[in-house]
Amino acid sequence: MPTADFVRASNEHPGIALGFFGADSLFVLSYLPVFTGLYVVTAEKARAFALIGLGEDFTALMDATENALFIVYAQGAQNGMPLTDPALPLSTC
Repeated sequence: MPTADFVRASNEHPGIALGFFGADSLFVLSYLPVFTGLYVVTAEKARAFALIGLGEDFTALMDATENALFIVYAQGAQNGMPLTDPALPLSTC
């Protein structure tokens, strides 16, 4: 999705963005303990498999950070401070 389309959608529908990223944050909170548990349970017997769980913990933390940014952007749009293009840390792909 081009950045301009994302910015427009976030500005026009901040409530939907808040709901989506709020739900995604709950998803992150649900899978973070699963992969932490995977690491704890498998660290001694299957080191490589345990490192996959540890890597997924890092991914979860990055996902949570991303969600926090988008929640702040949506709250800003909802409170009269709309996003502007291109001053967002988004990919242009």
